[in-house]
Amino acid sequence: MNEKQLTCHDLLHLLSDYVEGDLPEDLCKQLEEHIRSCDNCQIVYNTFRKTIELVHETSSEHIELPEPIRSRLFKALQIPDSGHDITP
Repeated sequence: MNEKQLTCHDLLHLLSDYVEGDLPEDLCKQLEEHIRSCDNCQIVYNTFRKTIELVHETSSEHIELPEPIRSRLFKALQIPDSGHDITP
């Protein structure tokens, strides 16, 4: 992937590692260049970054999810729903 220009698909697969600081510097530079030149990826990156910020800001708060969302979340995570509230 280092020899070719990164695509939007590449960005989606690398974004989490990029935000966590787990990518080599040369790959980070390529990713940053792609983000600067692609409006759609700028939106994805900014949304991802903002979501992480919001999770960190609310991580000490008690979270109560509406039942339909709670059921879908537990199903998507493939874990049994204990019926207890989610607390960080």
